[in-house]
Amino acid sequence: SSGHQKSKKEEKKKENKQVAKKKANKKKAARKKAAKQLAKAKKENDPTKGTENEGDKIERKGKAGDGDVSFTANTTEVSPDSFIYSPRTVSYAGADLETNGYASSIPSATVVTDKYGRVSAIEDGSTGHVKSIQGTVSNFGNHKATGISWGRWDTGKATGIDSSGAAINPAKTIHWASGPKVVMPIKGTASYQVVGNTAPTDASGNSGVLGNVVLNADFSAQRINRVAVTAAVGNNAWNASQRNVPINMSTGGFNATNPTVRVADLVNGTAAVNGTGEISGNFTGLDASGATMSYLLKQGSDSVTGAIGLQKKE
Repeated sequence: SSGHQKSKKEEKKKENKQVAKKKANKKKAARKKAAKQLAKAKKENDPTKGTENEGDKIERKGKAGDGDVSFTANTTEVSPDSFIYSPRTVSYAGADLETNGYASSIPSATVVTDKYGRVSAIEDGSTGHVKSIQGTVSNFGNHKATGISWGRWDTGKATGIDSSGAAINPAKTIHWASGPKVVMPIKGTASYQVVGNTAPTDASGNSGVLGNVVLNADFSAQRINRVAVTAAVGNNAWNASQRNVPINMSTGGFNATNPTVRVADLVNGTAAVNGTGEISGNFTGLDASGATMSYLLKQGSDSVTGAIGLQKKE
């Protein structure tokens, strides 16, 4: 009957209204939840909320910092506050690592971070200086567009073992910068600009400022046309540069092992003297969109170390 049909239509209309109301309430609740998360992130100054790399698989393991960390490839979530990333590039430097200190880069490391992206542990599967090392982070920062983060482990806050199995217990500071593994271009040139860095530190633990940085690459020629770093710590200004540094096109790594290093006294105005050093780096991301670098510069008993994150200029 017409009355029955009308009743069914009204019931359907009422049902549709209820469904629409539920959807609206669900959206409202989602917006409210997102607003709370945003407010919490701002309050905590969480700089890397939601920036975990896409494509990483998840596997729960023991929490970083609870003794030895079991590194598992291609994992992210370790606990609600810790994540494992593999592979990642890492550039790091320490003035008193091994006998004379060094700057080094790992093209495919496993790293443990907290939820903000601060690296708390590194494991090197290659034949580099460090087999595994972990520490407490300071001087932290990150750049979302490149996925690069940087920081340092200060006095007494880093331990581990080197590639020979000997214990690492650095007395001073280790600087690091980490980024996504690189997919290298096969040709072209590129210049890079700094997106963040640790404050350079000298042998006494004093902090300074990073000055001009140059990274010009010729991928067609498989070389760095020029790499240069300038830093000022205390009374001294340090300048290091090298040209025609080979690029390992398989890993994206490069090492300027014989740069020209000059150290000038800014206070007393004495003539600049020669130093020694090394600048180590690795390109990061798709089409080498970024790069990480570390440096160790030395003159006599003094030294300066630091780490840098860079982005390809448009």
